[in-house]
Amino acid sequence: MAQATGWPPTIVRTAALISILGALITGIGWIFDRPRWTDWWGDDISMLFNTALCVLLCGVALLMSRWQDNPLSRRLMRICGVVVATIGGLTILEHLTGINLGIDTLLISRNWGQNAVTSNMRMGPPAATSFLLLGIAIVMTTGSPLTRRNASALTLVPLFIASLSIIGYLLDADQLYGVAKYSGIARQTGVLLAVLGIGVITSVPEFGLTAALRRQDLGGEVMRHLLPSVLMIPVMLGWARVMGQEAGLYDTAFGTSLLILLLVVLLFALLWWASSSISKQIKLTEDAHLRLAAIVANTSDAVVGKRLDGTIESWNQGATELYGYAPAEAIGNCITMLVPPNRFEEEDRIQERLRLGEKVEPYETIRWRKDGSEVYVSLTVSPILDAFGNIVGASHIARDITQRIKAEEAMRRSEAELQALADSIPQLAWMAQPDGHIFWYNHQWYEYTGTTLEDMEGWGWQSVHDPEVLPQVLEQWKSCLARGEPFEMEFPLRGVDGRFRWFLTRCRPLCDAEGNVLRWFGTNTDLEEVKQKEHALQQKTQTLELLNNVGQLLGSKLDIDELLQSVTDVATKVSQARFGAFFYNSTDDDGDSMLLYSLSGAPREAFEHFEMPRATPLFEPTFAGTEVVRSDDILADPRYGKMAPHLGMPEGHLEVRSYLAVPVKSGRGTVLGGLFFGHPEVGRFTEATERIIEGIASQAGIAIDNARMYDNLKRAAVEREELLVAERSARSDAERLNTMKDEFLATLSHELRTPLNAILGWSQILTMGEVTDEDFSEGMDAIQRNARAQNLLIEDLLDMSRIISGKIRLEVRRINVTDILSQAVETVRPAAEAKQIELVERLSASDTKIRGDAIRLQQVFWNLLSNAIKFTPREGRVEVVARQDADHLIVEVRDSGIGIPSDLLQHVFERFRQVDSSSSRAFGGLGIGLSIVKNLVEMHGGSVDVQSEGTNQGSTFTVLLPLNPTRSTAVSPDKFKLPEGDNSDDASLLAGLHVLVIDDEIDSRMLLQRLLKEYQATVDVAASAEEAFSRIDMQVPDLIVSDIGMPDMDGYEFIRRLRRRGPHEGGDVPAVALTAFARGEDRERALEAGYEDHLTKPIQTRELAATLSRLHSRA
Repeated sequence: MAQATGWPPTIVRTAALISILGALITGIGWIFDRPRWTDWWGDDISMLFNTALCVLLCGVALLMSRWQDNPLSRRLMRICGVVVATIGGLTILEHLTGINLGIDTLLISRNWGQNAVTSNMRMGPPAATSFLLLGIAIVMTTGSPLTRRNASALTLVPLFIASLSIIGYLLDADQLYGVAKYSGIARQTGVLLAVLGIGVITSVPEFGLTAALRRQDLGGEVMRHLLPSVLMIPVMLGWARVMGQEAGLYDTAFGTSLLILLLVVLLFALLWWASSSISKQIKLTEDAHLRLAAIVANTSDAVVGKRLDGTIESWNQGATELYGYAPAEAIGNCITMLVPPNRFEEEDRIQERLRLGEKVEPYETIRWRKDGSEVYVSLTVSPILDAFGNIVGASHIARDITQRIKAEEAMRRSEAELQALADSIPQLAWMAQPDGHIFWYNHQWYEYTGTTLEDMEGWGWQSVHDPEVLPQVLEQWKSCLARGEPFEMEFPLRGVDGRFRWFLTRCRPLCDAEGNVLRWFGTNTDLEEVKQKEHALQQKTQTLELLNNVGQLLGSKLDIDELLQSVTDVATKVSQARFGAFFYNSTDDDGDSMLLYSLSGAPREAFEHFEMPRATPLFEPTFAGTEVVRSDDILADPRYGKMAPHLGMPEGHLEVRSYLAVPVKSGRGTVLGGLFFGHPEVGRFTEATERIIEGIASQAGIAIDNARMYDNLKRAAVEREELLVAERSARSDAERLNTMKDEFLATLSHELRTPLNAILGWSQILTMGEVTDEDFSEGMDAIQRNARAQNLLIEDLLDMSRIISGKIRLEVRRINVTDILSQAVETVRPAAEAKQIELVERLSASDTKIRGDAIRLQQVFWNLLSNAIKFTPREGRVEVVARQDADHLIVEVRDSGIGIPSDLLQHVFERFRQVDSSSSRAFGGLGIGLSIVKNLVEMHGGSVDVQSEGTNQGSTFTVLLPLNPTRSTAVSPDKFKLPEGDNSDDASLLAGLHVLVIDDEIDSRMLLQRLLKEYQATVDVAASAEEAFSRIDMQVPDLIVSDIGMPDMDGYEFIRRLRRRGPHEGGDVPAVALTAFARGEDRERALEAGYEDHLTKPIQTRELAATLSRLHSRA
């Protein structure tokens, strides 16, 4: 509900604050036994505590009415109103029935201030009635408009009771303010009731007395002027009459006569003032109507008045002249007589807006004359309001704009004819104001430049000029404008294709009789063909001079690098490319093939941070030597932009539109490399240019062959000695790698089979008979957990495979390394928190950016952080530090973990190398994670190092990444293959047997326990060899199933110790080794240690059950 503005909110707020203050003073008086605070006039008639409470609640409700749009405020107002009405209603009930309900002394009971009460602390019937009605009225003010209207009327009763009380006290007429038994009311109660009544009435400003006072018409003005006099003067006269009689100035009869006479004079004066005001207002209204009628009658615009149903009520002379109807013909008819049938919907929309009280601003439309012709009008429609603000009709004001519309159409035709004439000439044409502001161009201008008038208007034409020539153009153009002289100049303009063409520009002024420039007319004539012919002649002369020197230059160079640079410089200059490059195949000191390049026309820094050219559809023909590639516009070439990740030129590359690439071959036809040229403009390389560059490429190929032959002869002797050394080193490396391969394959078998065991076993359980929801959830969790573990192993293997085969590729871009480092830290934080490890970040290089692959660097940091957390005991500490020096970004990962022995520090980054590769190692893994880290960091041009003081002294891994990385190279060691697994399933065989299962992996333990129970076996489990001995000491099992790879004591040591025991201590219990170590030597070692059989993971359920049954039968 909308809030009132102006003076009503102020009165409501003031009444609320007065009531709350008066109630609080009275309440404090009762609580702290201060009679004078409850009896403000000292007549021993106190405002009672319940009365003060009702006044307080009414004041709070009035204060909350300011926020009636808030549901909570409305709810609080209703609560206050209900409580007040309840107190008033119950008090009236006590008066009517004589029953004491106990509400009068429920909160406070005193013996003083009871001069006008019928019962101790009970408010009188007038006050109770007033509060009953006030409470109801307050509740009604929160409701619908109808209930709010009734609330305003209902409040008049308490206001009347309060007025009787106040006047009675003022005139000392106790019949008015109460006989104790029936109508006792305290003086301050009457005052506060009057204040509350005024506040409640004012809180409903849209109805009743407040609405009348707020009206802006004559009635509202009269109300506002007369109300103070009507309220105050009779009271003052009555008081004066009583005071005069009490002073003995006159008796009752004379005093009453005098009061009546004064009241008659007062009423007559008020009547005379109201009559004068009304007459004056009527006269002003009539004058205004006469002036308005005169204006309407004499205006040339058509002014039509209508009712809301569309019936015409008034028709001025302008309407007769515009539409052709006399007033008698129009008045009484519908306004639609003027509306063409195809515009009836327009009139309907006007009617809808009028009903909403909206004005229709001037708009252009068509109306009908009496003779059936159409007339263009500008129409304005405004609602007409009566004295009470109700919409009773509308005025239509129409202005004839037919001549203007026709003139505009003629102007458009003229402009179209001029445009057609200008568009028919081949030149670019334009017109400008005397100050040089160009406001019109012909079609050829827009077609050539690809611009619009919005782009070019004024001085926007500068955007299509060559920036190098524009200053001279502006200087000469402004000079001609200042002197009023013709302008003529040759300069290039850029076309829609981005290319510049030369134009001859002429501009002539149109002057008046006094010689003042009225307008400029200019044209631009294309001179490109003439300029090209001049330029071609100059190029041929320069080319001949260059070619005369090429043969001598190439023949004199023996240094290969100097030779290639000379070839690149000469070819770039001949082709007139913006830049040129010679990419050529070479070998380094180790004999490895590499792609190098020389540049001309651009600094080397412009290409150093890009990858070498790949076998894209544009590059491949050149490196293959199959054809010359020439493209007038590479962006339009169908071979361009087909290869990820850049799909075209990488970001930051020099702009290339024209492209030329010529293969360079040796005398025997071998492709040595290619010459590549680029230019930011289209169509720069011609067929003649291509033939010249092909000739230079042929000469360069022969010269390169000669230079390389000379180098090869010098290198041959050195290479023979190096080959002998390399052969001996290769044999030693092969033997070492063979040993590492065997160890790696054994570890790989264990790491892959362990999660496969849990996955396969739980899969078999979930397909056997009925499975509970808890079993199903537990099994699925175990399968997913072990599948993720195996996925991580496979991802590491695939990454290592890509690295050693040289197939890994970096997606290089500008990245913020500290952001990537923070993401890696957040990824491993749950693992750290699970072990209560303190994970600390100190990233001081927060704004440092380098070029690198964000995903691979995150893999590097995650690997280092994961290792740090894995090898750090519970409640340890892992710290990540990022800083930078002049050339590098430095990242350190420090932990307080198990450390690295000094003799193994130099081997931690070797593939397949682990600190502990024995079967009793406490931590899993393949030993390739740190090798992947080292390779990825080196591919970014960086390095990684490790420091450790020794066992249990923690370790620190340091990664150095260059701030300006150079291009990296990849190595390609041998590949290797991974083993595969198998699975199977069957039913029970072990009824009544007691089996002890030993495995440090919880998933494997729980899986074996469940599988063996399916075969009706009684199963105990142990997480380590020590726990297994404890369980054997408590009860010797019938059979034992043990893992091999366990921490502290592996399966081999366990079985050896068990076999040293006597038979009654479990020394002869049949035992099966169930392990992921699956080589033949692993089986032999298990049997030699004391196991009866050796089974491999993943587990084969039927095989395990059959083996255990067989061993028990044999025992």
